Amino acid sequence: MTLVAAGRTGPNRDLRFGGEGSPLDSRGRRDVTALDCRFADAVAGPERSVVETAATLAERVVVVDSLRSIDLGSWTGRRPEEIDISDLGAWFADPRATPHGGESVVDFLGRIRSALRTLAGGPVVVVAAKPVVQAAVVAHRGLGAADFLGVDITPATTWAVDISIDG
Repeated sequence: MTLVAAGRTGPNRDLRFGGEGSPLDSRGRRDVTALDCRFADAVAGPERSVVETAATLAERVVVVDSLRSIDLGSWTGRRPEEIDISDLGAWFADPRATPHGGESVVDFLGRIRSALRTLAGGPVVVVAAKPVVQAAVVAHRGLGAADFLGVDITPATTWAVDISIDG
């Protein structure tokens, strides 16, 4: 399976949580256009920047809602310094924590693994938000939820992963 991390958005540049709903910024469009890959078909998450990235790289795009990014609840659109330090600490220390009222890292990883397993078994191209690609890389490497935040994904990059249907 080939994964493509969506291009950069303004909130990515500004280091805000959950910027995938924003359009690609000029650098994001430039970086996606510069990728040396084009596809006949791609599956994409529903976020605006993801769909824009997929439409640039593929002739046909199928949007799959289960590939949406992690739900960060009340943190969406906020900068880390705008969030209570104890809440940030809890989230970074415990992958089951949801101080933002959204989805835990554990639940998110389970959702993404399940979604990717349904696509496994063929030459599939998935265009997704950075956290979705992080989750896929965690699964591919056999890492645990505590490792999720340590996996670094750069916007507009490609990744080859193997997501087992039965594991």
